[in-house]
Amino acid sequence: MDKLAGWEKIQAKTFTKWINAQLKGAGEVNDILVDLQDGKNLAKLLKTISGEDVGKLNATPKMKIQKVENCNTCLKFIADHDVKLVGIGAEEIVDGNPKLTLGLIWTLILRFVIVGLSEEGLSAKQGLLLWCQKKTQPYNNVKIEDFTFSWKDGLGLNALIHRHRPDLIDYDKLTKDNPLQNWNEAMDIAEKHLGVPKILDAEDVVDTAKPDERSIMTYIALLYNVFSSMDQAEVAGRRVANFLNFKQQISSMCHDYEERTRAVQAECKQKAEEFSSAADTHSYKECKSSLNDFQNFRKTRRRAIIQEADDLAALFTNIQTKLRFQKLPAYHPGHGLLPPDTEAVVEHLEKAAANRRTQLNENMRSIKQNLETNFANLANAFNQKTLHVKQSALQDFGDDLQGAIGHLDSLIVQLREHRGQLGPIEAADKLCEEASIETNEHTDLTVDDLTFEIDTVTKLINKTKTSVEAQIAAQGGSGISAEQMEEYKKTFYHFDEDCDGTLNRLEFKSCLSALGLIDISFEGGDAKFEAIFTKVSGGKSDIPFPSFVEYMEAKAKSTMDADQLTESFKVLAGGKDFLTTQDCQVGGLKPEEIEYVTLTLPQKDGGYDYNAFVSSSFK
Repeated sequence: MDKLAGWEKIQAKTFTKWINAQLKGAGEVNDILVDLQDGKNLAKLLKTISGEDVGKLNATPKMKIQKVENCNTCLKFIADHDVKLVGIGAEEIVDGNPKLTLGLIWTLILRFVIVGLSEEGLSAKQGLLLWCQKKTQPYNNVKIEDFTFSWKDGLGLNALIHRHRPDLIDYDKLTKDNPLQNWNEAMDIAEKHLGVPKILDAEDVVDTAKPDERSIMTYIALLYNVFSSMDQAEVAGRRVANFLNFKQQISSMCHDYEERTRAVQAECKQKAEEFSSAADTHSYKECKSSLNDFQNFRKTRRRAIIQEADDLAALFTNIQTKLRFQKLPAYHPGHGLLPPDTEAVVEHLEKAAANRRTQLNENMRSIKQNLETNFANLANAFNQKTLHVKQSALQDFGDDLQGAIGHLDSLIVQLREHRGQLGPIEAADKLCEEASIETNEHTDLTVDDLTFEIDTVTKLINKTKTSVEAQIAAQGGSGISAEQMEEYKKTFYHFDEDCDGTLNRLEFKSCLSALGLIDISFEGGDAKFEAIFTKVSGGKSDIPFPSFVEYMEAKAKSTMDADQLTESFKVLAGGKDFLTTQDCQVGGLKPEEIEYVTLTLPQKDGGYDYNAFVSSSFK
């Protein structure tokens, strides 16, 4: 290794530590260019990272041809796992070719660690870079633009760890002035608390003109594999939290619907009973007051009742729509609480109200008729008496002029007493005016008419009296005559490496991996991805931007069936068949969501039986 160039020496050292971390005592590599030559350590490495035996090897290879055969067996195993090896042959490995040996290990790292292998690893690199950028975005003093210079001060590495485990690092105390200390302390924490081996030397990053890109990518990829599983738990936690919140929301909506339905039905029944049992009114003021109360009811509470009934029908439909959208059983309220039941109660109130209106209108007509009749009777009788006095004043007195004066004086006294009888008539007229009676079928007389008539008769009597007195005087010789992408665009074009305006399979897979929308899978994961790609691309070879946006929107709004929800609970529970409050806390559930779990899910083995809960929810 002493003959290697500077970057090759750093890369060889990093890859050696990575290999030994994978072997975990099953083998030991001190010089990567020497200790892989016979193929035995290479075969052990392949078995460790793939879980499969590479095939039969020569156990004690001493001759070059035996070593070449062993290496060929390893290279064939790699090729059989869809890993493309460009220009790397068994003899180059046996001969300890630095460039090709390091290239072989880098290819294995790309295939089995950085997920999403492509030509020269560009898509894997971009996906890993986007993940780093998203995770460190909240940190103002960190800007990740590559896998070289952006990492020299050690703040980016600390930020990645702090974002996922803020309890391990006091980030605010870190500065750019201590890059070596920043790297060493971060790697110590990662090794102690996260199980990430120290495959890098801090000096190889801090004290070199340009840090080795592949070495840093390899180390960051180890962190990615640890934190991505935490991200999956958070995603599962969010899904579980969303479902729990949905269940709470539906429960609250159902409770609100039933309480409000009972209240509006009770009010309708009570008001209908009031209307049905209400007695007749006999005075205008009482009837008018009742009519005013009735009209006020129609303008206020009746409208509120109708609106509430409509709102409850809409709420009921909303509940059913939400349940149907989540593929959950329909909601069945208590007996008599369906919207048609409320409509029937409201209809009963409407009929009772209509009957009460008819009753009040009939009462009002009767009262008005009585008022008219009463006024007419009083006015007509008053007028008749006035006319009687008038006729009496016009009689022929003959020659008894003194008797005529006495008779006329008695008529004046009668009219004065008669005028005193206008009070009851004026009171009756005022009641008619308050009742807005403008015409009276029983009389044409008014108070003014009656007053006019009595004044006219009084004048007549006074004139007649004067005339009689003149006649008397004449006889005595006195001479007296009579008023309701930018983010989608950025992600799409970030992965559109060939800038053709579409995402091919490799670009789309890198995108989904970076965004955490597909699980990391070293074996058997391509079938799941292919199904997604075929659906989004519509069976074509590329995905245009509109289809990408449609998929991302659908993903953001996707609902879960029972199997998906159970799987999310299982991930949240760390594979157990019961859930603990600690699992909920790790998954990021809020205190009120955890409380809902403890109060709602059945207990099991010191935890909570999510299988039974999901099963009962989807019945």
